Amino acid sequence: MFDFSKLVVIGDSNADTGNMLRLSDGASPAPFSFNGRYCDGPIWSDILSDLFNFHQVNLAYGGATINNDNIARNIKAPDGSIVQVPGAKQQILKYISQADLPSERKNNEKTLYSLFVGSNDFTSEIKPDAFLINNKLQIPEMAKQVLDCVELLVNELDAKHIIVFGLRPREDYPGIRLVLDKTQIESIRVSVLEFNAELQRLLQEFSKKRNSGNVFYYNIYKSMKQAFINPTKFGISANVDSTVSDVLKTQKTLDEKLMFWDSFHLSTRPHQIIAGDIIRLLAHNQRDVKL
Repeated sequence: MFDFSKLVVIGDSNADTGNMLRLSDGASPAPFSFNGRYCDGPIWSDILSDLFNFHQVNLAYGGATINNDNIARNIKAPDGSIVQVPGAKQQILKYISQADLPSERKNNEKTLYSLFVGSNDFTSEIKPDAFLINNKLQIPEMAKQVLDCVELLVNELDAKHIIVFGLRPREDYPGIRLVLDKTQIESIRVSVLEFNAELQRLLQEFSKKRNSGNVFYYNIYKSMKQAFINPTKFGISANVDSTVSDVLKTQKTLDEKLMFWDSFHLSTRPHQIIAGDIIRLLAHNQRDVKL
C-alpha cells in the first residue's frame, strides 16, 4: 500500500521494542511484557512493520526524554553503576554517526521516521530522583526541543516523511488518576494540552517553510481520550482501572482486552488503534505520499 521500505522509530517506552530490556539487563520492562515491549503484545510500530513489510529500525528506549542535555533518565546497571538512558536527540545523533549518509539521503523517499517522546520530561516533575535535571524547561521550550529533533532529521538525513506524536492523555494513566488528587490531575491535563497545542503549532509553521517532504502531527491525545471515555466502542473492556500486569499476577490468562498494560503504558489493543490511525493519517495525505 505504502511506498516506504523502512520505519525508523525514535522515542520512549511508547515505542521501545527491547532496547531498555538490553540496557537494563532484563530489569525493565517488568514481568508480563511482550518481548521487551512495555506492552502485552505487539506495539504500533510492530503492527505497521508487519502489515506493510517495513524494515523497522528501532532506536527508542523506555524512560527516554527529549534531550539529555536538559533532562536525562538515569538507571542503575546490574554492576551498580548509573547509566544514562539515551534521549531522543541522542538516539538521532547516534543513528547519524553510524549511518551511511549518502545512502540514507538517496533513499529518503522510502523512509518513514517517527518521533514519540516528551512524556518522561513531565514525569521528571513527579519523580525527580529518577532523573538528572540540568535545565528545567517551560512547556513551550519543551515543544521546541521536539521540533529541534525534527530539524536534526531533516538537516542531517534529508528526512522527507516524519510522523510526530503528541502526548497521550497522561491524566488517564492509572498511575496518575488513581494516585494523585484532583488538582494535580487537572494540572497534568492542562500541561499536556498546552504541550500538544504548541508542538502542533511549531510543526505547522515548520511545514509551511519546507519546499518538499511531509511532517505529520498525530493527535494521539484525541484518539486515546476517546478510547478511554468509551472503551467498549473500541473493543476495550470498560474496566479501565485494571491493568494487564496486575491481572496476570493472580491468574494465568487474560479474559478481556484492557486499556492499560501497567499503570503508565497501553495494552496491545490501543496500539492496534494507533496503528490504524497512522495508516489513515498517511492515506489522507496520499497526494504527497506514494501509495
